[in-house]
Amino acid sequence: MSFFDLFLHPYYKKNASFQMNYDQKMMEFGGTGIHLRFYKFDPPAVTVGYLQKNHHPVNWPADLDVVKRPTGGRAVFHSNDITYAVSCSEDIFEKKYSLIDFYNLIAEGLLSGMEKMGIEAEIYRRKSGRKYSSKVSCFSSISIAEIVVGGKKLIGSAQCRRNKNILQHGSIPLTIDETTESKLFGTDPSARDQRVALYDLLDPVYYNESMIISKLTEGFAESFGGKIHYYHEEHEVK
Repeated sequence: MSFFDLFLHPYYKKNASFQMNYDQKMMEFGGTGIHLRFYKFDPPAVTVGYLQKNHHPVNWPADLDVVKRPTGGRAVFHSNDITYAVSCSEDIFEKKYSLIDFYNLIAEGLLSGMEKMGIEAEIYRRKSGRKYSSKVSCFSSISIAEIVVGGKKLIGSAQCRRNKNILQHGSIPLTIDETTESKLFGTDPSARDQRVALYDLLDPVYYNESMIISKLTEGFAESFGGKIHYYHEEHEVK
């Protein structure tokens, strides 16, 4: 097992442009360890994949906050979710990590965090039977190495690589607003049965956002096997 020091960045609840800019800067930072942060979108927003076309249908509200991610994948409506972001340089690995290798590395950290909250999750290992590229919404399909519970998608993730730096981020829904998502993405409200949210599985009174982030951080630290270093304001990525 390789051991990687984990650098935990501050939590921010801010608009989509700020969040995507921070992720981009964190990826460019590189460094010797793995960088991790959690955040929330305020106001609610839609993020779309870097190469996603026709991502802003005419029926979307004019005042909807929409921003393009540096990563690939499909559109995500961020309302009541926690987003994680992980970045590092390829140079920290002893061998070349493929896209799937890095997905699996991050998935192990997420899985460990879920286990610490008593959630029996697993890493999806099969190819999706649904045509992913034709879907507007990220949560309309399950991709390899994503986290599922009882066969239902819990976490949607996307990744990019630039100049030997890697970024992966993903949405962990606390609850799902199937009515709004149906209006935005044209999905059938019954598709909610193919997904699961954290508060379908956890008591929201005990597992508030702070507790969830704490357990996920512990999971990543355990999976990576290194020390946790806390980024303070004077060290934060601008």
